[in-house]
Amino acid sequence: MSETSDPLLAEVRWRFESLLSGGESAPDAVRWSQGQLDHETWRDEVTFQGLLRLADLVAVTWIYADDDPDAHEQLFRSYWDWMEVVRWYEDDPAGWKANYFRGLITAFVEQFGIERARKAAKSLVASGDLDEEEVARWLTWARTSRALKQHR
Repeated sequence: MSETSDPLLAEVRWRFESLLSGGESAPDAVRWSQGQLDHETWRDEVTFQGLLRLADLVAVTWIYADDDPDAHEQLFRSYWDWMEVVRWYEDDPAGWKANYFRGLITAFVEQFGIERARKAAKSLVASGDLDEEEVARWLTWARTSRALKQHR
């Protein structure tokens, strides 16, 4: 298993685990994760997703634990689900990224159409997240898939 290149990932893991074990307060976890999101300190999508889970779920659910006896379980499930994403990413970063960005482009095509998706994909190429060949392949696949759905 290879580790992600984002050193912040270990900190996100630690924050989740500390919160679940009672070592960190929910308000502290929320402030920390929101600060990371506000300052865009992450390097990869997997770490970003962990930060979002930590900030959103904690802010919405955990702070109101007195009102929701299932808050701890919900936080644990969110952490567990995210760790499955982390494991897949660490086992096969290229495969994970390909699947993630293919889904992103496909959803964008369905939501906004092929031309807007093509423009959005250019920014992914410019950032180095995708190459031109991948974008062309996924746009063709998404266009074909969309045409088949409309034809039914």
